[in-house]
Amino acid sequence: MREAGFKVLDHPADMGISVTAPSLIELYRQAFLGLVNTLLDNDAIEEIFEDEIVVDSLDREHLMFDWLSEILFQFDCEGRIYRDVELEIDALEGDQSTLRLRARARGQEFDASIHQIKTYVKAITLHQLSVKGDGDDFEATIYLDI
Repeated sequence: MREAGFKVLDHPADMGISVTAPSLIELYRQAFLGLVNTLLDNDAIEEIFEDEIVVDSLDREHLMFDWLSEILFQFDCEGRIYRDVELEIDALEGDQSTLRLRARARGQEFDASIHQIKTYVKAITLHQLSVKGDGDDFEATIYLDI
């Protein structure tokens, strides 16, 4: 069984995150943690509220892109930052080609006096984005435009 985790990848213009996990859901959770820990110190985020986030996409790669883009949108545009999430991923009923990710994200409003930005991320990129695996061995590579 693969151990869950993430590490930062070097890239000349972007920053990459390599994610591993024993399940697909944990892979998307670790990618979320990798993004949050790139942006901020996750330990400084309190779980004051819970938001429901729903993302629909055509495949695993686009689901990862759309999922992390939504987290980045919540930070950039809404000022909401999250410490952790609980996820579900299912195929849409009647449309087995579309995946739906449902998240319960717990966090707080961004406060510059408490939360120091470590690396400002402009966007999630589709460049070399990959999501692979099955059973208990999943991996993903995601590049961030910084």
